[in-house]
Amino acid sequence: MTPRERLIAAVSHKPTDFVPYHIEYSVGIKAAMLRELGTEDLAGATGDHFSRYSTRGKWEEIRPGFFRDDFGVVWDRTLDHDLGVPEAVLTEPDLSLVAWPTAESGSRLVGAEGFVRQTHAAGRFCCLGVALSLFERAWALRGMEPLMIDMMEEPSFVEDLLDRIVAHNLSIMRALSHLPWDGVWIGDDWGQQRGLIMGRPMWRRFILPRAKQMYDYARSQGWTVIIHSCGGIVELLPYLIEAGVQVLNPFQPEVMDLVAVRREYGRDLSFLGGMSVQRTLPFGTPDQVREQSRRLLDQMGVEGGFVFAPSHMLTDDVPVANVLAMLEVIAAANPATRWCNAD
Repeated sequence: MTPRERLIAAVSHKPTDFVPYHIEYSVGIKAAMLRELGTEDLAGATGDHFSRYSTRGKWEEIRPGFFRDDFGVVWDRTLDHDLGVPEAVLTEPDLSLVAWPTAESGSRLVGAEGFVRQTHAAGRFCCLGVALSLFERAWALRGMEPLMIDMMEEPSFVEDLLDRIVAHNLSIMRALSHLPWDGVWIGDDWGQQRGLIMGRPMWRRFILPRAKQMYDYARSQGWTVIIHSCGGIVELLPYLIEAGVQVLNPFQPEVMDLVAVRREYGRDLSFLGGMSVQRTLPFGTPDQVREQSRRLLDQMGVEGGFVFAPSHMLTDDVPVANVLAMLEVIAAANPATRWCNAD
């Protein structure tokens, strides 16, 4: 099996020779890993099964550490170098305040064909990424607190805002639909550590029907639908399954019982994640990382329905030694993997 074939089999609930895996890195830890492994191709060096093309577009640095996206939002990246903290442009519930971009703006489509060609040549699963897809884009434009108030006091504005965002996302997906994507990754965080941010009724009213439009389009193209939503969203899984979601990420051990969730929903969902980035990877020892990695692989097995991954991208506070320890366990489970000093 190639990595692509193995991942497709796993998310299709078919047995594999070993558990496929995927690791994403924030800016600092990625640079440290490239130095450690002496490579320019981290995915290739570690045998990663997955590559994702971002449709976020290019952002303009308007002053040191501050970047403007093509919605007109300025992101403060002086502390968080990967995404940043947005400065809302919708200071009033007025959509005319937004510089609405097109599918082509921000160089979103530039490089997509080359990315797909390179990913398929490497034998990896090729995924179209739609980040900040709905709720996240809305609160980045409006501000979190004002948007939550709007859901109660200006619901028609919220619906119009979300409809406009969905139309934009669908225009991008259509513009890239001629390329042979294996899946689409739709990111939108709805949860926090103790449950949903906006509550289930609001989620069902504002988010679900619009998210389903994107899932429906992806399924019509034959793409595997992968969603990313941090936090405690277990109560939403029946609705997501009905809406057409096939893979859940991040599969977060701090907010859900992984074994119980897979037992209840694993017939209909596959899971991508499981390895703690809140506790074990940043704060554990290499031996603790090895132990949790082995336990996770043993619990999830090779019968399909699971892709081993950290429960989010690796953050800069994760020691390189812990990443190497996790990769050692992966290498031991996968005799074909050769990287660094793995036996």
